[in-house]
Amino acid sequence: MLSEQQHFGVASLDVGRITGFALSDVGETLYLSSAIDDHLTDDRTEEKFGASLPGETLGNYRKASTDTWNFIPLQTPTPGKANSAPRIGPIVISEIFYAATTDPDLEFLELLNITTTPVPLYDSVRNAPWSITDGIALEFPSNPPLILTSGERLVLTRSLSHFNAAFTVPTGTRVLEWTTGRLANEGESVQLGRPAGLDDAGVRQFARVDRVNYDRSAPWPPGAAGLGHSLQKRIEGAYGNDPSAWLAATPTPGAALMGAPFSDWITAQGLPIDQQGPGQDPDRDGRPNLLEFALGSDPLTADTRLPLLMSLATEPATLRFDLRLDRPGVTIHLQTTTDLRGGTWTELPTEVLLTEGSMQTRIARHASNNATRFFRLVAH
Repeated sequence: MLSEQQHFGVASLDVGRITGFALSDVGETLYLSSAIDDHLTDDRTEEKFGASLPGETLGNYRKASTDTWNFIPLQTPTPGKANSAPRIGPIVISEIFYAATTDPDLEFLELLNITTTPVPLYDSVRNAPWSITDGIALEFPSNPPLILTSGERLVLTRSLSHFNAAFTVPTGTRVLEWTTGRLANEGESVQLGRPAGLDDAGVRQFARVDRVNYDRSAPWPPGAAGLGHSLQKRIEGAYGNDPSAWLAATPTPGAALMGAPFSDWITAQGLPIDQQGPGQDPDRDGRPNLLEFALGSDPLTADTRLPLLMSLATEPATLRFDLRLDRPGVTIHLQTTTDLRGGTWTELPTEVLLTEGSMQTRIARHASNNATRFFRLVAH
């Protein structure tokens, strides 16, 4: 299996001889073939990859929910080691309404800036805007460029007039009409891309920012296939091209997944105002209010159950935790360090183990390497 690559000069080993070659930054196909006595056999694997950005590494990521792999941008290069977690964002596809029952022109996409900083949908170095490059055709405005602020949602629709007649979006939400194409009811790929290099014909290529290959059939939520529901991201900061990352719910263009935000939830607990902050811990069980909210636990009752369970029965060790999927505006991060006295906390990638209703169990694997390690759950 070809597991990782970057776009700088590399070398191939050919029966004792090393042959230099390079990889294209606008995409190509890699082949790994076996040979016996200089004669190729039928054993071959290949990986087709698209355009990527300078310094970006692409690699395999396993989706536990379907036991399949995607070859995608990763957070960091890891030559000779296990691949790092997927690079997610800075903009993600957060809602897809592809099979409206009453009017096919009501279909829409929602994009979300999951970072803490503004993100221009324009590349000032290449003087080119970002685009939706698969599923539909839309080039984002360039004069002036469109900038999404932190946490801002942008809605894209097939028909602005039909959309406005059917939906009311939160004040300040921008809605754009795409130019051509429509979201296929039988499922297809939708990709948000940012400008990359030019191919041999001088045509601009686009590097993947986010991509969703949705489908009308299980394991994708069937409720979005003509039953009046949209696909909505369960956890907005999670890897999106995975059916376990989505649920079918009443469309909420421009707004988070249905559910009470933290501010409403903590007010309803009846706590004094000075104990309602996200970092406060009124029951002194080591879980601040925001983490109690994300895990679905009670901020007024000390919980003796450990929120993070570790098993050393296997190598690498496994860690697992449960979280609520109906808690908008919060993401849980699993982090590790070797030094509690000022050491750097590093985020560990997690994957879905089980989803039941609004509860989801996530799991991480980490090699011990005979070193003392500390782990924590952090809510943002």
